[in-house]
Amino acid sequence: MPKKASIFRSNFYPLLLLLLVVSFLHSCKTKKKFIDLNQGTVQNVTIDSIYRLLANPSVPTWLNAKAKAKISDPYGSDQGKLYLRIKKDSIVWSAVKKVSIEGGRAQVNQDSVYFINRLNKTWSGLSMYDVQNKFGINPKLDYIQNILIGIAPSVNKTNILDQKEDSTHYHIRTNIDGIVHDMSFKKSNGFLTHGRFKSQYGVDGHWTYDDYRVCNNGQFLPFNRSYHLTLGAEDYLDLKLDFSSIELEIPQTITFEILGHYTKI
Repeated sequence: MPKKASIFRSNFYPLLLLLLVVSFLHSCKTKKKFIDLNQGTVQNVTIDSIYRLLANPSVPTWLNAKAKAKISDPYGSDQGKLYLRIKKDSIVWSAVKKVSIEGGRAQVNQDSVYFINRLNKTWSGLSMYDVQNKFGINPKLDYIQNILIGIAPSVNKTNILDQKEDSTHYHIRTNIDGIVHDMSFKKSNGFLTHGRFKSQYGVDGHWTYDDYRVCNNGQFLPFNRSYHLTLGAEDYLDLKLDFSSIELEIPQTITFEILGHYTKI
């Protein structure tokens, strides 16, 4: 009998990693002159401002965040709390808890991805080369950390394939590491609200971002995020994240210990 979706299942973190790596999530850095939280829109963001943002995103040195996470697949759904810590150009660390019980941890560094399942007392690891062979993508730490922080990865304007606009949004099509992405940026503040991607390996998905809030360093990030990933004809993953806190530029302790009695899988 197929098992119900579990926030602690052994393939949760690889799927989450794949989702967040291949999805060009969002560009959320903005300057206060573009938006007044009390008075509304002051002026529209220009398309050239979006291009400059994509070419030179602002990356904080530290991030510490907590979110409610709900995962769904063809067999059901489950939920828990996601804890995320990032040190620029060094480590992306995350843990999932349910009813105060830690079920697993994941860590990404410059050349490897590791996962610990505390419930099953197992661990696994992949090099970035293995990730590329398994998922058909070529992840890089700076790309991954920007995606998880909630800012735009660096994109050269020469990789922009098309640009359109309507009364409320700019719609941009771009090529990122061989994967075509369609993104919609809100004209009033430059926030990315919707996106869609499709790879040549049969993986495609879409996402939405909402509830942008100013963080402690003055940067705006979306606190509500929803992702859908199609993995095959009968396999998909839905992930919803509702952040309760995001702190920037506050150094954190990051530990990732694989206990000796854990089994490698």
